[in-house]
Amino acid sequence: MSRCVLTRLIHSCLCSLFLSVAWPAAAQSFSASGAPWFVPDAPATGSQCGNFTGTDIGIPITVSGINRPITDIGVSITFPTAQNWGGDLNAILVAPNGASQIIFGRIGATTLTHCGDASNWSGTYTFVDPTVSSNNIWTAASTVGDTVAIPPGIYMTTPRGGDGVSNPPAGTPFIATFANLSPAQINGQWTLRLRDTGQMGLITVNAVTLTLPNCYDIDGNGQNNPLIDGLITLRAQMGLSGAAVTGGITFPNNAMRTTWPALRAFMVDSCGMMGVAA
Repeated sequence: MSRCVLTRLIHSCLCSLFLSVAWPAAAQSFSASGAPWFVPDAPATGSQCGNFTGTDIGIPITVSGINRPITDIGVSITFPTAQNWGGDLNAILVAPNGASQIIFGRIGATTLTHCGDASNWSGTYTFVDPTVSSNNIWTAASTVGDTVAIPPGIYMTTPRGGDGVSNPPAGTPFIATFANLSPAQINGQWTLRLRDTGQMGLITVNAVTLTLPNCYDIDGNGQNNPLIDGLITLRAQMGLSGAAVTGGITFPNNAMRTTWPALRAFMVDSCGMMGVAA
C-alpha cells in the first residue's frame, strides 16, 4: 500500500471517528444571562472625559465543570448597532477569587482627560492573549473615521488609556493572570465589569461569553469539526509540523488559532499532547 493511500485511509478513519463519537460539545464557552445590559453614562460633573466617578456594572458569568488550569482564555462582547464613542468604555474581567485583568479601556486616550477614539462599537469583539492574536483594537479604531464602527473580530487585550500610554500600546498578558488558579478558584461566578468614563452616551451590551480551553476544539472557533480539528490532530500525531499540518485547511473566520505555533502551543500546553513536533 502506498504512503498516499495509507494517509488517505487514516484521514478517512479519523474523520469517521470524529463524526460517529458523541464528543463533548463546546461546554467550555460560558454565556452570561440577563441581556441586554446598559452601561450608565459618566456623571455630568467633573471632567467630560477620563471620568471614573461613575457607576460600573458587573455582568456575571457562571463557570462550572473546569478541572484543569487555564491555559487559554477569551472574552466576547456583542454590541447592537452604533454604540457611540468606543474610547469611553472600560472592561475588566474578574475571576471568582478576585484576580482581575483589564481587557481594554479608554481606547485612543493618551492623557488623563483625553476623550479617546470616537469610533463606534457594533457587532462582536473577542479579546484574547497577545500570543493568540496580535490584532490591536487601538490600531483598528484609528484606521476608521469618527462614528464608524471598529471592525468586529478578534483582538489582543490592551491596557487602559491615560497618561503616558502610547497609541497603539503593546498588548498585555491575559492567560498569565489566571494561569495559576486552581479549579476551585476557576469554577464559580466570574464578572465582566464595564464602566463608561466619558459623558454624553449610553452604551448597550447584548451578549457576553467567556471561553476556556476545549481540547476537541483545536482552532478555537467554538465547534468540534472533524475535517479541521480532527485533521490537525491526526497530522500532528503523525509527526508532521508547520505547513504540513495547516496546509489545505480553510479556517473559519472566527478561529482563534490558525498558525502552527498557536495550534501547537494549545495542543501541548492546554491538552497535554505528547510528541508534537516543533
